[in-house]
Amino acid sequence: MQKFEIEIRNEKINRYKTITLLIVILSSLIFIFLLFDIGHRISATLSLCFIFFYTVYRFFIAKKKQLSFFFDEWIFFGLMMFWVNDYLLAAIIYLLLFLLYTISLQKIIYNFESSFIKQKNFPWKKYQWNELNNVLLKDDLLTIDFKNNRVIQMEIMSRDINDEEFNAFVRSQLEKYAGFK
Repeated sequence: MQKFEIEIRNEKINRYKTITLLIVILSSLIFIFLLFDIGHRISATLSLCFIFFYTVYRFFIAKKKQLSFFFDEWIFFGLMMFWVNDYLLAAIIYLLLFLLYTISLQKIIYNFESSFIKQKNFPWKKYQWNELNNVLLKDDLLTIDFKNNRVIQMEIMSRDINDEEFNAFVRSQLEKYAGFK
C-alpha cells in the first residue's frame, strides 16, 4: 500500500510570532504598571522576572540551534499562571492564547493514502478520492481541485517526494474512485 506524507509551508507563522511578541511586550507594560500598586507588587515583580528569564532562555535556545528568536506557546502558559491569583479573566484569556498558539505552530501535514486524504493538523479533515477532480504536485506546489469547484493550492516543505511517482499514485486513485459517489 503506497502512502505519501506531504508537509505544507505555513506562511502565517511569522505573523503569529510577531503578534505573540507584541502581546508579551504589552503584558510587560501592564506588569510594570502594576509595580506601582502595593497589592500587586510581588506578583508583578515575579511576572517581569519570568518574562526576562524566559526571554533569555529562548534567546540562547535560538542561538544554539541557529534559529531566529521567537517565543513559543509556553510563554502564554507561564503568564497565565501569574494572572490566576489576581485576575481570573486574564488567566482564561492567556489559556486560550496558549491553546490557539499551540495549534497555529503545528506542522501542516497531508497524508495521501489509497482510500482517502487526511489533514493531520487541527482542524482535522478527511477527503475522499471521489470528492476530487484532480490533485497535482508540480514545482513544489500542491494543488487539490474538488468537484464542488473549490481549489486548494499550497507550497510544500517536503523535498524528498518524487513528483512523477506522487502524480502517478494520485491518477491511479482518481481513476479507481471515479465511479463511486
